[in-house]
Amino acid sequence: MKKPLLEDFSPYLFRTHDFGRTWTKIVTGIPANDYTHVVREDPTRRGLLYAGTQHGFYVSLDDGDHWQPLKNGLPDTPVHDIWVEASDVAIATHGRGFYILEDVAPLRQCGAPVTTRDGGAICSSRPTRRGPRIRRRSPTG
Repeated sequence: MKKPLLEDFSPYLFRTHDFGRTWTKIVTGIPANDYTHVVREDPTRRGLLYAGTQHGFYVSLDDGDHWQPLKNGLPDTPVHDIWVEASDVAIATHGRGFYILEDVAPLRQCGAPVTTRDGGAICSSRPTRRGPRIRRRSPTG
């Protein structure tokens, strides 16, 4: 059942670590009126979660304990689905098409114990290229 039909716009995200015996609500950082449509876990880094809500896109680096908005130019729009493919994240929005966040390697590294003396994080990413990506095929197909 979709709770907004009953005028309940609260986010409802729950997590279990004991195969469903107990559940914990994990919505810290998502506004109280931001209904959640979808949540996905990153297939590469356990505990890295992505959530699509009525008003945007959120990321959690700590298995849902804390959420933070990830706008990066995304307008206030409902996010209805999320796909994680290799190192890219695609989100489907209602009425605005889809957006692709390329190379989430830095997000996958956040939370890891790789820091400098002053507490700043050090993250690496794929090599940068100029110009369009060209995928070459082998002569055999």
